[in-house]
Amino acid sequence: MRVYLPATLTTAARLLAEGSIDVGVATAVTADLRLAVDSSEEEDLEHDALLDAAELSLALVTADPSTARRRVVLAADVPEAWVVPAPELGAAVVRLRESVPLTSIASVHVDEAAAQDRVAAGTVDDLDLLWYAVQELPALVAD
Repeated sequence: MRVYLPATLTTAARLLAEGSIDVGVATAVTADLRLAVDSSEEEDLEHDALLDAAELSLALVTADPSTARRRVVLAADVPEAWVVPAPELGAAVVRLRESVPLTSIASVHVDEAAAQDRVAAGTVDDLDLLWYAVQELPALVAD
């Protein structure tokens, strides 16, 4: 099952160093999200789940003054048994029963470096996250 892990560049660096990440909550295309979104297109639903993870990432960035002002979302494929819907937190929000290994990460989505002032100000509504291959994560963390 595809899940979207809200992160920061600091937590992404920890993922690289430790080989896994425990984010507690993530987002996914859940039954509640399907009911909440006026689309039957899987791609639209996945995009909405990604955007919800980006909002959670913004909260993480805001809470950690030592991390770069860039939202990070890690898309991962995990067993469905690891995923527990958490509708009380949002239509797309899920809890994960296990830490997610680096080998499960499918792609990385990050704000461009030039957007840091806007991310710091929380004015991100019209900002798109850039897509990166997992192999590019070490360079992103090093920036």
